[in-house]
Amino acid sequence: MASADPGDTISALRRAAATDCQALLVAEADLTAQLQQHAEVTESMIRTMEDGGSLLDTLRANDSQRLRPALSNSVRAFERARHRARVRLIAVAMAEGATDQDVRELWNISREIVTRAKRELALLRVNGGSPAGA
Repeated sequence: MASADPGDTISALRRAAATDCQALLVAEADLTAQLQQHAEVTESMIRTMEDGGSLLDTLRANDSQRLRPALSNSVRAFERARHRARVRLIAVAMAEGATDQDVRELWNISREIVTRAKRELALLRVNGGSPAGA
């Protein structure tokens, strides 16, 4: 059986990383929108309290029962997308010759996180699945 061309492997890694980075951009945009909405409601609550108005009325008017879970879901989705993209980007960097130390310095991450990412990369090679936490 012929082995895969290393150039094809790096190209595949780059395509996967680019796809994951696109997903990260979508998650960032959603999180940014959620944070903006949260900030607007917080400003509204501050104005209400400064003006002596009803906080309960302000919370009801701003659909507050939906805001907290929506923001929490956006944060979780962002963190999953960021992790997935980082693991794929580490794969590309290592395929291009980066050492563990290079990865630690470039991403400002610990040795333990590099080791965990490498374990996830090994799993990706074995079963073609998504990084852990995906």
